[in-house]
Amino acid sequence: MGHRGAAALAVCAATAFSASCSLLTSFDGVDDQPPPDAANPDAPGNGGDGGDGGQGGGDGSSDDGRIDGSDASTCQGLQCMQVVCPDGGTTTLSGTVRDPGKVSPVYDAIVYVPNGTVAPFPAGVSCDRCGVTPSGSPLVATLTGSDGTFKLGNVPVAMNVPLVIQVGKWRRQVVIPKVSACVDNKIADADMTRLPKDHTEGDIPHIAITTGSGDAIECLLRKMGVADTEFTDSSGLGRIHIYQGQNGATAGAGTQLATALWSDAALLAKYDMVAEACEAVLDMLPAASLQNMADYTAKGGRMLGTHFQYTWVANGPAPLPSAATFMPNNNFPTNPLPVTVDTTFPKGEAFAEWLVTVGASTTKGTLLLADGRGEVIAAKPPSTAWLTAASPQLAPYFSFDAPFGADAGAVCGKTAIADFHVDTPTGKLVPFPAECVSGAMTPNDQAAEFLLFDVAACIQDDTKAPQPPP
Repeated sequence: MGHRGAAALAVCAATAFSASCSLLTSFDGVDDQPPPDAANPDAPGNGGDGGDGGQGGGDGSSDDGRIDGSDASTCQGLQCMQVVCPDGGTTTLSGTVRDPGKVSPVYDAIVYVPNGTVAPFPAGVSCDRCGVTPSGSPLVATLTGSDGTFKLGNVPVAMNVPLVIQVGKWRRQVVIPKVSACVDNKIADADMTRLPKDHTEGDIPHIAITTGSGDAIECLLRKMGVADTEFTDSSGLGRIHIYQGQNGATAGAGTQLATALWSDAALLAKYDMVAEACEAVLDMLPAASLQNMADYTAKGGRMLGTHFQYTWVANGPAPLPSAATFMPNNNFPTNPLPVTVDTTFPKGEAFAEWLVTVGASTTKGTLLLADGRGEVIAAKPPSTAWLTAASPQLAPYFSFDAPFGADAGAVCGKTAIADFHVDTPTGKLVPFPAECVSGAMTPNDQAAEFLLFDVAACIQDDTKAPQPPP
């Protein structure tokens, strides 16, 4: 564009793209001066402090050609840095969201440019339904696809543009050094668009993990890239608190028993999610603990359990036992177990595509599960069976929104049961991470990772395709 084009951009920015400015110049970034600095609204070339409120978007245009219908007197903050491109083009920002270790792409993550301050999440269990505007007055927003990719349109042209990546209470805020006008600004650095490894990098849900000798679900989070420093006992500062189940791993001498968590409704309410490893025995839990867990998920808590943790549903308070058909202590099926991914609903279709993307499956809609169990025969509406087997008939993974059977406007939480094992621990009663198997993720791990992020995500009607937030 050269110095004259750069000067024109500076004048336009300084007048908040007023009617006297024409931004219908093709900005190719060649020999340009840097665009305005989004992190410093008083820097030269910026139109002063544009405020931190306002909502981007809109289908109209103003007299001065702004896409969202605002003009110099109404645009706010980064909204004043959106530009009109020639020939119907737009300024885009694209990339791929991955888990903390950059191991796997993340589906259905919200990606947005905030036009205000992003507030902290509320502490403890809370109702998180989709369709609510995220914090920070998003200017533009989108969702990632099954391969984790995203493309934001009409992105503000500036230096140091803020970007938020969020799945439920997983959230990371980064700064894009420069956004050039009217081109696709592809984020090549995978480290920029991953979820946080620890709480110093961003938000991680407060998760309680109960360990067991059947599998080690805590090791899945470690394989995903969560730092070991985040795994502590219940008195520690880590975001993942370990409670010891039967013969399970510990977080050291101060580790509380899983029964202490289950029996204390107030303690449960401190956590966003509870992940329960198989204890290799079917616990006959007290009625009070079963009720506590049902109440926890009804208030917005998320519970993911493997194998024998189906007891929370099968033996839970009514109407939970009607969520599926169970056959306790059923014979183990063929190992590995061929299963089918239900692709009749949008998230199931995305799950099938994702499994192929990460190499867990070679044929879309199929998966070989190692160490599958046989206690869950079928899911019953409104439960959703994500995975099924035909011979024998099984439902190795099902989920439902909580409270079970409530209207869409009344559900807040989610319960999910994976009737298979994740990682088999290498030892019993050992301190984390001694029980974790090293090496790459297995297909079981990969399937569990996708489903864990789905459990963490905002609650929506799964018969419909996820939609970007308003």
